[in-house]
Amino acid sequence: MEQWIVVFALFVVVVLVLGALKKKPSKKKPSRKKPAKKDMPYKLNSSILTKREATFYSVLQPIANRNHVIICIKPRIADFISVTLEQYKKGSEFYTYFNKISAKHVDFLLCDNRFKPLIAFELDDSTHQESSRKDRDAFVDELYNAVGLEICHVYDWRDTSFIEERIKACL
Repeated sequence: MEQWIVVFALFVVVVLVLGALKKKPSKKKPSRKKPAKKDMPYKLNSSILTKREATFYSVLQPIANRNHVIICIKPRIADFISVTLEQYKKGSEFYTYFNKISAKHVDFLLCDNRFKPLIAFELDDSTHQESSRKDRDAFVDELYNAVGLEICHVYDWRDTSFIEERIKACL
């Protein structure tokens, strides 16, 4: 009888060992730990507008409301102007032209109720006197002219009638 107990005990041990070896891997989802701050050197800005831009926006908003136009804030130029595919296939020549507009933005873009661009507003300050900025502004002005989009460079907006006249001329 003792033999059977020993055999049974060995059998149980073997079954337990084999069961432990055959244990299926866990199907736990990999953890989605937040990256350490050192891996993500970013912070949320307190506003998407500078103080100067926010002040102009507060002037522009009632004018836009009166004229039933929508204000888009800092849109990327490539979001409202496209490289024509008829003229340039998606190849190196396409990207040569696309890259010229893909990282540029305009301060404010006014659109009709179907989001068709009407007029772009660029707030000019002393930085627009720098050589690189003058080159950028000249290119963007030429681009807007080529696609038929009005551009309004604004330095001083105390006379809001000028801004409203420019908007009405685009309607």
